[in-house]
Amino acid sequence: NEKVKDVFVALGGSELHAMTSDQGRFDFRNMAAGGTYSVNPEKNDDHINGVSTLDLVMIQRHILSIDKFDSPYKLIASDANKDGKITAADLVEIRKLILGTTSSFTNNKSWRFVDKGYTFQDVTFAQGEAFPEVYNIENLNTDMTTDFIAVKIGDVNGTAKANNLVNIVEPRSNNNLVLTTESKSFEAGERITIPVKVERQSDLSGLQ
Repeated sequence: NEKVKDVFVALGGSELHAMTSDQGRFDFRNMAAGGTYSVNPEKNDDHINGVSTLDLVMIQRHILSIDKFDSPYKLIASDANKDGKITAADLVEIRKLILGTTSSFTNNKSWRFVDKGYTFQDVTFAQGEAFPEVYNIENLNTDMTTDFIAVKIGDVNGTAKANNLVNIVEPRSNNNLVLTTESKSFEAGERITIPVKVERQSDLSGLQ
């Protein structure tokens, strides 16, 4: 329910384009009546925006059927590699982004847009549907309002910064997590396994 700034909106069938404001608005004026057009929103910057380890944990819980997503837009956000499925491959894509080994998704843009008026055929498999990402206008004969639901890829807990009017804080703590291992002596060249454990019980969802 936040308005998305700096979305590039092209008007197919013309040479016009616009950038959305902090209020998520765009405007095309003085259009010729009777024309056929398509409204095409696109935003492909700052892929890491809103993406954190908590998103990884939530998507993994969905995959394992521990806590399934109830929103079609969260399903679309989870499909990081845009293959129409939500699998461990999506977790790998998001993890690489978090760790900084890549700065963008390999086969996806940072945002996707769904026609707000679209009704999903199966809300439990929204990422696999060919949902409309443009709005088509045939025989323009009146003022029109077109609207889209913006989906930040990789962000399922809604922490992406959409404009300059909101300041979302990531749900992280400043607490220290104490890790321990046994003190042992070893010989040079010896191959060893070091078990690292949490010192005491901790209410922890995930770490990276």
